Amino acid sequence: MIGNVKKNEPFIYNYVKMKIEELESNVVFLDTGIFEKENFFKGNKINQLAELGKNNFVEIKITDITYKEIQKRIVVNLKKASNSYKKAYQQLNGEGKILKNLTTFEVYYKIPKVDIEKEFLKLKEKLDKFISDNKVEIVSSKDASINEVFEQYFSKKPPFGEGQKKDEFPDAFTLNTIKQWCLQNNKKVYVLFTDSDIRSYKNENLLVDYDIVDFLDAVNRKIETKKVETLEKIYAKIKPEIIADVKRNISSDLVNFVTEELDSDPFFDEADLMPPVIENLIIKEYSIAGTNHNYVTLELLCTITFEIEGSYVDYTSAFYDREDSVWLGAESVDRHMIYFADLIFQIDVNLLNESFSNMGYYHLENLEEKNY
Repeated sequence: MIGNVKKNEPFIYNYVKMKIEELESNVVFLDTGIFEKENFFKGNKINQLAELGKNNFVEIKITDITYKEIQKRIVVNLKKASNSYKKAYQQLNGEGKILKNLTTFEVYYKIPKVDIEKEFLKLKEKLDKFISDNKVEIVSSKDASINEVFEQYFSKKPPFGEGQKKDEFPDAFTLNTIKQWCLQNNKKVYVLFTDSDIRSYKNENLLVDYDIVDFLDAVNRKIETKKVETLEKIYAKIKPEIIADVKRNISSDLVNFVTEELDSDPFFDEADLMPPVIENLIIKEYSIAGTNHNYVTLELLCTITFEIEGSYVDYTSAFYDREDSVWLGAESVDRHMIYFADLIFQIDVNLLNESFSNMGYYHLENLEEKNY
């Protein structure tokens, strides 16, 4: 099984099934994980949320602890990117060097060196600009209660658990900072984390049960009440067309997803797959990701079942002959496979002409092969 496999964007959220029936606050605190999962400043969701903050529909806040943690995670991700670049450079100049003879591919061999310190300063500048442009407030942790945090630690209360991981202290101080802010300002707030353990933290002023998708949906529905009524009628009309459009256009993406799944297994190699046959596609729910004049952006969660024929080399029973530098006993396998998965994608709905345009990228989660 693969998790979080997708195209064009590096991360995707697992959906929280509990919807926000009525927005209880327009104040939202973001955790470090939200930024990292959204590739910091590039993800659709964080930019849709930022636009709401810029236009004063919501108040976005982070703690000073989160601000520092974001910078730390930027460095960690830069180091990973640097290593990936080095590996790519070695592979291109090793097994891929034949392509140097072709002018079409020359540009791919000029991979720049990643200067982590230099690139970090650029990204920190982007972070500060993101905060400034979108009216994000950094809340000081000076009022956090050290005694309350250590009481949680020793009594194994959330965000600490049985493992009592000391790396949960930043989360604990962040939550306590938010708790103190709520008491001082007499407000409830939404707190968006990517760590599911945080949802076991209980405080009447901290709404921690929801995903960024749920929050965006609730805010946009409140802002655009009339548009929502129109949208619901149009959606019912165009739903069959949406399903047909996905079936027509997702074939190559499914092949890529399954190929990546097979290639991730060290015992399989050289996957060669035929175009899939989609057995079933069901739209389970949709959320409003954003609005713009007469357009509404929807994020749809579907389940998909598809069949695919293919072959690959199975090394399960093979052994490596060091003398001749070859694998012996590898077997070419032809298979008929059936997969089911969760599919997430976005569309823009035109409220005037009751049409839609597919955003053109698909995210696949929880890909599993159907076993008999």
